[in-house]
Amino acid sequence: MTSVQHLNRAPIREAIIDIRIAPSVNIEVIRKVADALEKDFSRVEEMRRTAFGFSSIKGEVKASANDEGLVGFRLIADGSAYVLGMAVDRFTFSKLPPYEDWETMRDKARSYWVSYLDNIGPSTVVSCSTRFINAMEFPLPVSDLGQYLSSPPQIPAELPQEISSFFYRTILNEREIGAGATLTLALEEIINNKAPIIFDINVFKKMDIEAISPVVWDTLENLRTFKNKVFFSSITQKAAEMFECQP
Repeated sequence: MTSVQHLNRAPIREAIIDIRIAPSVNIEVIRKVADALEKDFSRVEEMRRTAFGFSSIKGEVKASANDEGLVGFRLIADGSAYVLGMAVDRFTFSKLPPYEDWETMRDKARSYWVSYLDNIGPSTVVSCSTRFINAMEFPLPVSDLGQYLSSPPQIPAELPQEISSFFYRTILNEREIGAGATLTLALEEIINNKAPIIFDINVFKKMDIEAISPVVWDTLENLRTFKNKVFFSSITQKAAEMFECQP
């Protein structure tokens, strides 16, 4: 296992904190919060929910999409690449490139979470997650992905070893903290003689706790620690050094 390190140029395409609540609150309450926080952002977009379905009439299958209405607002800060999503049943905060560090992102998210809670009233957190979408570009030619990935795709020796694309997903259970992790590894289209590999790690935990409890944020810290373990266990030290690692 590669040790957990700080990467000065972390290959994070998007980092996300997601908290889901119950019961759902009125959309006008969410509108009030969005209006109060709009000054911190460049623009506000509506979030709508669409239900997709299929029907069969006389053997002909037809797809349908029904707009279930406005469910929240997405506030976007262009300069700092922060995005705040507030809906009737969830709170989401994400950071786009350039990624700074977890502490800065966490503290900003928590300050907006407080504003969200102040308006929605008593509620229960039913799940938390942290998701980090990494885009790692490795220079070609790559004779062995094992140089960069601790568990690269395995091809039977009798088959051609040149890979143009791959996609696989694994779900892990971490019983010690009662969490799960979905790992998605994919090779995107090769551009400019580089192999862009997406490593998407979503670590999540179901909960049933008051939204005001500090345990919510303690849980997110544990999930982020688990995410780091997953990430650094999956890459080699050579890969870490490409992103300017520090002990």
